[in-house]
Amino acid sequence: WKLASVCAGHSGPGLLDTYQTERPSFAQAAIAGALDADELLLGLRYRSTAILPEDVDPTPAEDPATPAGRPGFRAPTIPLVRNGTALSTTDLFGAGWVLLTGQGGGIWHAAADHAAATLDIPLTGHGLGPALSDPTGTLTERYGIGETGASLIRPDGIVAWRSSYEVT
Repeated sequence: WKLASVCAGHSGPGLLDTYQTERPSFAQAAIAGALDADELLLGLRYRSTAILPEDVDPTPAEDPATPAGRPGFRAPTIPLVRNGTALSTTDLFGAGWVLLTGQGGGIWHAAADHAAATLDIPLTGHGLGPALSDPTGTLTERYGIGETGASLIRPDGIVAWRSSYEVT
């Protein structure tokens, strides 16, 4: 996704440098035998300038069965319903950047639409509301965004940034 983004002109060439920053931690963990196979594949923390961390926690991995929605980790999979059709958060990822919000995240969507148009980047907002529901009631808690915050997910399903604050 990084190479495609740079080639399409959506990102600067510096994004490619983050590949070298993120991948060594996987190799080091595998060599050290510090993580089991599931953690290595799904629970390892990505660290690079393509992620805006919110903490200085040195933990290299989290339990992939219960991801916390923190930047640098894989986005939690939450069952959703869109216009009566079942899907999950992971069905929303892959084509570009995704902004997830709770029911009070409308202003975040306006900001995302403006950024997408101004910067000519693939960014789609998805917020809970009449068309998109969360039958488990866990999306905002698992992503750590509350009803008025937002989470930005990279095309590879890694949380790049999140905020629990309402934009005013």
